[in-house]
Amino acid sequence: MDASGNLWYVIGFVLTVIGALFLWVVGFVGYRKIRDRPGGRLLFATFIFTGLWMLCGFVDRITPTPNDAVTLWSFRLAYLFGSLALISAFLLIHAQPPNAGASIAAKVLSGVSAAAVAVASLSPFGVRSAHITHEGGVVVEHGPLFPVVVVCSLGFCLSGVVAARIRARRSRGVNRARAKSIFWVMLLSLLTIGAFTYLLPALTGDNIYVYGAFFVLSSLPVLLLYAVAWYQLLELRLVVRKAGLLVIAAASFAAPMLTLFSVLRLLGASTPVTTLAATLLAVAMAFASPKVWERLRYLSTRIFFSGLYDRYQLESEVSAKLVETENRVEGIVGGLKLVAEALGLEQIRLAVLPGVLGDLSVDVVVRREALQGFIEAVEKGKGLPEGLDSVGSVSLLTEELYREAKDETARRLGEELRGTGVAAAIPCRSAGKVLGWLLAGEKLSGDALSSTDIAFLSQLGLRLGLYLNEHALSLALQLKLEELNAANEYKNEILTLMSHELRTPITVVLGMAELLSDEDRPVDRESQRSCAQEILRAAMRLNEMVDQAFHILQHQKGTLCPRIAEMDISILMHRLYEEYPKEDKGRLVFSLPEEPTLLPTDAEYLFIVLKSIVDNALQFSPKGSPVRVEVGERDGDVVFRVSDFGRGIPEERLGEIFDPFARAEELLHHSKGAGLGLYLAKLYADLLGATIEVESSPGKGSVFSVRLQSIR
Repeated sequence: MDASGNLWYVIGFVLTVIGALFLWVVGFVGYRKIRDRPGGRLLFATFIFTGLWMLCGFVDRITPTPNDAVTLWSFRLAYLFGSLALISAFLLIHAQPPNAGASIAAKVLSGVSAAAVAVASLSPFGVRSAHITHEGGVVVEHGPLFPVVVVCSLGFCLSGVVAARIRARRSRGVNRARAKSIFWVMLLSLLTIGAFTYLLPALTGDNIYVYGAFFVLSSLPVLLLYAVAWYQLLELRLVVRKAGLLVIAAASFAAPMLTLFSVLRLLGASTPVTTLAATLLAVAMAFASPKVWERLRYLSTRIFFSGLYDRYQLESEVSAKLVETENRVEGIVGGLKLVAEALGLEQIRLAVLPGVLGDLSVDVVVRREALQGFIEAVEKGKGLPEGLDSVGSVSLLTEELYREAKDETARRLGEELRGTGVAAAIPCRSAGKVLGWLLAGEKLSGDALSSTDIAFLSQLGLRLGLYLNEHALSLALQLKLEELNAANEYKNEILTLMSHELRTPITVVLGMAELLSDEDRPVDRESQRSCAQEILRAAMRLNEMVDQAFHILQHQKGTLCPRIAEMDISILMHRLYEEYPKEDKGRLVFSLPEEPTLLPTDAEYLFIVLKSIVDNALQFSPKGSPVRVEVGERDGDVVFRVSDFGRGIPEERLGEIFDPFARAEELLHHSKGAGLGLYLAKLYADLLGATIEVESSPGKGSVFSVRLQSIR
């Protein structure tokens, strides 16, 4: 055997040792995690037997002098461990969910076959002898039971291929992806073992081809790792695509440099010139690398598995769809349709929390129907699945949540998501706050969401979070602008009305003061008394308007706070009566309870409420007509009724009378009052927890009822 041939065997031995160690480490770690799950121990056994089988390859070829005993036992043990690995893999397929385990018949058959393979492999009845020829070939003499080894290994491998294919067709989601992965592993094993271990040696009479099986199946650890149930599903096609991208990128960046060196060498350039040219080229390539890399990445998506969607292009298309219309919901619907089409989803739903797109939660659902295509629906107030608001801001895979629930709440959430066809729940967050959840349904093909899908949906969740946060901020700014505009309008109205209302009492004060100070026109004592009374009324009116403005300012600042204490209603009514001048007192008619009545409330606030209503009744009823103030009881509450016989209030205006400046349009008629009285009454009644009811008949008068709870 020459040195180069021995080197290849050494390389093969190193690869198989690395592969075996890798399988054992993964098997041990996995066993500690999934030993209590269906198939956990079988998976561990499959990894162990596969690793032992791999160690049997090349062990007899790494020494300069071949040893026939080592060669014989390497073949015997390889047949044994290989068959046991295939039997374990066969049982593993039958133990996958939703099955609880292999059937009794399958277990009995497997046990009998394992015993038969052990006897046939380890005895001369299976393999009598094996030695390496001078030409480097391998001659193996088989015994009469060797067909048992062939039938068991190929039979269980073929049965595993068929069972995995059937399971893949009947399963969905993670179970389907798992079964498909095992199917490809078993199919590769069947073809490799059948060709290199049995077919080619039978045709040529040389068992050297057996080593080819170890070379080919040195990739088995990676493929088995892909098939493990408890691992997150790795998208093998994406790995191939990324590897192809790296190869193309290396070639693209190396080709210019190699071309430069070749040209300079042909031209006979000196070493300094070559170094300078290479440096300049390297700098130029460094500047161009970002654009070149993006272009190569796009090219790799077209060369390697072009059927896969380009997540970057899809993200760009969805972002464009979100902003192409002013209607936010329409933009979301359009973006979700693109995602459902590209990923092949049965449905996709965006559940937006309350306060983002409105006061209520908003659900935007895009569902695919067999005959009608995509159907969208927008629902308000539906809310999130129970328990989803308590998981924080982590992405959830329904299968993992359902099978690996940490507590009962997580398990119920997994069951609910699974029952509604949701395969993954992705948070839409921005600035550390979750604004909604992207709920992706299952795939039409029945496959599980791949790592590519999860990565894209996670990125889409961040994009939607920014989009929703931007909308919430714009909505808040719009509301703030409306508040500022309303406050500005409020300020203009109060300035207009106050300037009108202040003019009358100020005019009275100025007129009376001018009359009293005119030395050319002496004023008798009676006229002086009359002028003083007019000045007093004007001053009281000015004081009342200043008080109203002060109360409104306190309300705007949020400093109004009632002080509840027991008060005697009769004392409050007496104060109200004494507040009015003589001519108004004659119009007031009070009706009070015979027994003293105590009421827990803020006496000052209640006084403002009643005085504002009585002022309104006196103002809008004919002079001389009575205004009745009654105190009674209704269902345990105290009720103040103020009745007048004025012109009444039209029914269409009853909803406006408590608005500030409700009678601004009456300025042209110079009506008394700034239109703030009833507004203040409602404001203070709300602070006291009281209600104001209004009954009015145009031309007959109005009745205002103020109702407070809890008579004591």
